Formats: sequence, structure tokens, C-alpha cells
Amino acid sequence: MVDSLRAGTIMRERAQEMGALEVRANTEILGIDLTDDGTAVRSVRTTSGDIETAAVAVCCGVWSPRIAKMAGATIPLIPTVHQMISVGPIPLFADTVGEIAYPIIRDMDTNMYERQHGGDIEVGSYAHRPIIVNPEEIPSIEESALSPTEMPFTQDDFDPQLQDALELMPVLLGDERVGVRYAINGLISMTPDGHPVLGETPEVKGLWSVAASWIKEGPGIARAVAEWMNGDVPEIDLHEADVARFYDINEPGCTSPRVLRRASTRCTASCTPRNSGSRCVPRE
Repeated sequence: MVDSLRAGTIMRERAQEMGALEVRANTEILGIDLTDDGTAVRSVRTTSGDIETAAVAVCCGVWSPRIAKMAGATIPLIPTVHQMISVGPIPLFADTVGEIAYPIIRDMDTNMYERQHGGDIEVGSYAHRPIIVNPEEIPSIEESALSPTEMPFTQDDFDPQLQDALELMPVLLGDERVGVRYAINGLISMTPDGHPVLGETPEVKGLWSVAASWIKEGPGIARAVAEWMNGDVPEIDLHEADVARFYDINEPGCTSPRVLRRASTRCTASCTPRNSGSRCVPRE
């Protein structure tokens, strides 16, 4: 994926051209109303009017838990910081045409990556201390200097990783002509086992979670969940990503410690709710 923003824009535009999508820009979700018995979705209240519907797909990234909470459901993900800096201008990339011409480097020993971005090189790290953010504490667009998902950079957390990157690429990053031009603590969606959370929520019929996936997985996941919502068996086996897999231990306050443990141990294998280290116990 070279330009994730452009890729998402193309998918949206094509869906609109097909008549399969209506976009309401600058519209805020105010609430989700349920049927009289409180078991199923009935409508969505927004700043541009109410929408009567029996099916709602929550595809809101790090905001997904806040939206699900409006209907009394839980989507077990926690916004977690991923640090990245952009260093440039890199002389080697001066004549590069387009965004990327060199391969991405994944340094598995240090839990980092380096990738070209035009005339710069981006250095990202998953090795820093775990930094999690309560979904309710994500700032609004008006309160944010750049984007609600771009938190202030914490330099001390990144310094050890920058030294690792300098050791790996001294010619590019150690050049006195280059400097850090952009640095963020970006928010990503983290779940206790690292998998997406997909499917109809156990608490509310018609409320579907489509969260904690990367843009590169978006088209495949969208197709699979659409098949699932239509009552078909998805072509892709989604049982490892089923949002219901956490239901019996998903007590309030339990998601954060499980995600914190995963981030602390840099778990790369699939962790199940039983071995995730949570102290939460199944409901009676």
C-alpha cells in the first residue's frame, strides 16, 4: 500500500458511483436507539437527522468503542500509541519519482521499520513502552492541532529506538544534512490478541463491529463482513476475528490490562482470551 489515503478515497468514490454509498460529511453520531425490548438496533441519531435502520456497521477505528457504547454494547479495543518520525531530506532519494522506490525494511530484532516516503525516510517503532489512551479521552477535531489520532510526541520514549535506527542505517540517518521533520505518537487500534474485531455484537442484534483492521486488509474484510451481514457464510474464515470471542470475559475495565500486557510483551503469536493473562473472569 503506497498511499493509504488515496486508496480509501478511491474505494469511497467507486462505491458512490455504484449507488451503494451515501456520504454525509461533517456529521456527528449523537446516539443509537434500540427497539422497545432493548435487544436490537432501530435507528441512528445524527446532527443531520435520524436514520431508521435495523443494521449498523461500526467502522470507526479508535472511536469504535465509543459508538458501540451508545447502544449498550462493547467493542474490545483500546487506542494505543505507535511512534514514528520522518527524517529528511535524504540525498539518496532526491531524484526518486513518486512516493516509494525502495523496499520497506522490517527490523524484527528491534521491533522497528524504516520506509521511504518521497524524499524522506520514515522510522516507526513498536519497541517503546506501552502508551494506551482511553477512547473517551481522544480529543475532538477542534481541540487537535493536526488530527485527533496524532498525539504529542514523547521524545524520551523514542530516543533508544532512534539509536537502533542509526546503527542500522548510519549513512542515511547519520547524514548531517538531514533532520527530523515530523514526529508523532499516532493512535492505532489494539485488541487483546492482535486480531480484528468483526461481526454482530452479542449484546445488540443488528450492531456490527468492523474494527481494528489495517487499510491493506480493508477490501477483503469489507467483502467478508458484507457476506456475513447478508446471512451468507463468508468466503474467508473469520472465527479468529469474531467480536464475540471475548464476550464471556469482557467485563468493564478488562480490555485495557489485556492490551497493556500484550503491548508490554510484544506478543507476536496469537494469544487467546484464556492465555492472555487477564484477571477478568467469565460471567456467571
